[in-house]
Amino acid sequence: MTRWSAAPEAKHNRDRMDDEQVLTFLRAGLRQDPRAGWTVLLRALRGDGRACEQRRLRELHGQAREELASAGRALDND
Repeated sequence: MTRWSAAPEAKHNRDRMDDEQVLTFLRAGLRQDPRAGWTVLLRALRGDGRACEQRRLRELHGQAREELASAGRALDND
């Protein structure tokens, strides 16, 4: 009988970030490329040795995108 088992997940040594740090990272990324999706920015964040859970980053990405859109509309009205 063959026993199948999942390979142990590799642990990454990444620095955790609070919401404001993640938002700062996302705002900078979206200013550089306004069309950048959350997956691209998550890969960049993790590539820099930082950590954020996918769902949390996706939610904060939406928040950062809304903030920047609101700021853009406010600037257009001046």
